[in-house]
Amino acid sequence: SKKTANNNINSNKQLEKENKEYEKVLKTGNAYEIYSLALKYESGEGVKQDYVKAKALYEKGAELGDTDAMNNLGVIYNTGLGGIPVDLEKARELYKKSADGMNPLGIFNLALMYYNGEGVEEDNAKALEYFNLAAELKCPSAMRYIGNIYYNGYGVTKDYVKAMYWYINGGELNDSESIFLIGSMYYEGLGVEANPPKAKEW
Repeated sequence: SKKTANNNINSNKQLEKENKEYEKVLKTGNAYEIYSLALKYESGEGVKQDYVKAKALYEKGAELGDTDAMNNLGVIYNTGLGGIPVDLEKARELYKKSADGMNPLGIFNLALMYYNGEGVEEDNAKALEYFNLAAELKCPSAMRYIGNIYYNGYGVTKDYVKAMYWYINGGELNDSESIFLIGSMYYEGLGVEANPPKAKEW
């Protein structure tokens, strides 16, 4: 039908426009523009979702020294996002480069690999070291994981007071899982005096 034909023409024009923009940004050498467009291709926001293009843009950004691009490229290799083959060694290398540039998410994701023994030997001491570094850079998820380490006694003496301290730090930065855990600890009286009404405040 004529209507369908017009839609096809429009979508082809849109795709053409997106491809031109993609080629142009790739050549600019502007790390911020490259990263912004990579995020769009990864999420499908304003463009047709395309993980291959997102990956190519992150690679370019990483070459330019963008630690956010290194981290996101690491996530792609870590998770096999968009059907891209999982490569844990590559993911670890990218997280490490991002971490060396003091990127909190790169540090956090590197810590997670040691915490879970993913692509590396499980090492709670190393995980804690990296989580602490990410926490110093105000990464709330890292704060929650430090709390988990003390709560469960992973490679450290179990310490509910320290766990609560870290959950509160994460909660103050609006980490929803930390907030839930604070409520649970007030309810059960772990690391604090049991206080069910206070649990509801969190």
